[in-house]
Amino acid sequence: TSPGGIEAWLVEDHSIPIIALDFAFKGAGSKNDTAEKQGLARMLSNTLDEGAGELDATAFQKELLDRSITLAFSAGRDDFGGELKSLTRHSPRAFELLKLALTQPRFDEDAVTRMRDANMARVRTSLAEPEWIAARLQNDIFYKGHPYALNSGGTLSTLPGITPDDLRTYTKAHLSRDRLLIGVAGDIT
Repeated sequence: TSPGGIEAWLVEDHSIPIIALDFAFKGAGSKNDTAEKQGLARMLSNTLDEGAGELDATAFQKELLDRSITLAFSAGRDDFGGELKSLTRHSPRAFELLKLALTQPRFDEDAVTRMRDANMARVRTSLAEPEWIAARLQNDIFYKGHPYALNSGGTLSTLPGITPDDLRTYTKAHLSRDRLLIGVAGDIT
């Protein structure tokens, strides 16, 4: 347990100089999206690493690339999570970048627009896939009246309505320390 009260499961292995961290925020997934903001949690997962603190999207991604740091976020139906992988020698900066992404995300308009466009392209492609259409219809029937009936990836009509302020509000409301679960493995004590 950290001095700040965060509990982490730790597997110590010093055979290779790598640290891998997985984390999840309980109950912070797409089930919190409203019908008008379907895809909000997914958009958040796409934009958290698109600039943070003083670093714009290009500078943030360059820091990750230059140090071979993997930082990825994901939005499930129930939980919101992510992973961080780094060489031990770069781990202090890796953890700083993760902290910045979670506590000072920028949500610059150009980055949000780029991620929105990518998500809309994904939805357009999915509309031509029979399996995806069947899954959507199935969810509508099986989960009628439940958040799982909504499209966690967003729709062509809801994605354009997701704003940087929506992303800030979602982050503040759902990515809180009291929901955080952490697992760490590798060259760490």
